Amino acid sequence: MSKFLTEAVKNSADVLAQTLDSVFESLKALQEAAEPLLNSPTVAKSDLVTLEPAARNLIAHHAGLVDGAGVAIAPGLLVDAHTWMQSWHTVGGEVGFTRHSLNPASVNYYDYTHMSWFQHPVASGQPSLTGPYWDFGGTDTTIITASLPVVGRGGRISVAAADLSVHFLEVTFLRSLGKQAASVALITEGGKVVASNSARYAVGRSGPILGETHPVPFQNVPAPWKIVFTP
Repeated sequence: MSKFLTEAVKNSADVLAQTLDSVFESLKALQEAAEPLLNSPTVAKSDLVTLEPAARNLIAHHAGLVDGAGVAIAPGLLVDAHTWMQSWHTVGGEVGFTRHSLNPASVNYYDYTHMSWFQHPVASGQPSLTGPYWDFGGTDTTIITASLPVVGRGGRISVAAADLSVHFLEVTFLRSLGKQAASVALITEGGKVVASNSARYAVGRSGPILGETHPVPFQNVPAPWKIVFTP
């Protein structure tokens, strides 16, 4: 394996780690804004509008990468809704409130409590990086979600989350990697392809990819992503 390829892969891994670690650093501001609010004796949906500045700042600071941000509330925490998502997304260049269908009787019911991006932080108390996946009933796009637990009243755990553009990550990966003759792919711990320079590895594909590997050295999230490369 050429020294040039090995150095390119290492550079790409470092750039991706810095990019995603910075998202989690910014996501902490939303987490910190939500925690005192969700520890109040009573919290209603209308109280959650105070989270908007933190969400908008997160989206603006990572323009192009972060498509949306918000907080998914722990079931039973609000006084006027069993479940609720207070989130904002970029549509047509403008940031607006995202309305989710949270009625179990609806054909478009979005049960976020069964989503991995919600379940992992709740179960582990740790940051999570989930995807790529099709966010059916949410944003109806292919995304990766960064999420953090938010401990509220009675120990109920809500989740602060940011939706990331897979396309932006693909461009970041390819630019940092440079032109290579070898096939190179960025994959998650579950074996899903996030980005690749080869038609052999489609984004979202699951399954083993053989070759040499280099870990993505995240600091802010225990997500064992890696770059796989073959001649």
